[in-house]
Amino acid sequence: MKAQNAKTLIAAVTGLGAVFGAGVVATPASAQGRPPMRRYEPREQHPAIRAALRNLMAARANLQHGAHDFNGHRARALELTNQAIAEAQLALRSDRR
Repeated sequence: MKAQNAKTLIAAVTGLGAVFGAGVVATPASAQGRPPMRRYEPREQHPAIRAALRNLMAARANLQHGAHDFNGHRARALELTNQAIAEAQLALRSDRR
């Protein structure tokens, strides 16, 4: 009789372990009341400076292909735009140190 009770107890414990173990593994995180884990996506460093740098480079390209000199003002604007690009690049590099 004791052997039969032991076998029944072992079968019951094994069955409960399988049921509860499968429930934890098979239940998605959202069904457990937790939000799903998000993948880590690094944010862009200094998006405003990078956007300004892109705009300055576009302005430089437009100035380089200008049809008129405008009494030297286009050349001066190009020179100042190149200086602004250099400063923005230095600002980004200085943050890496």
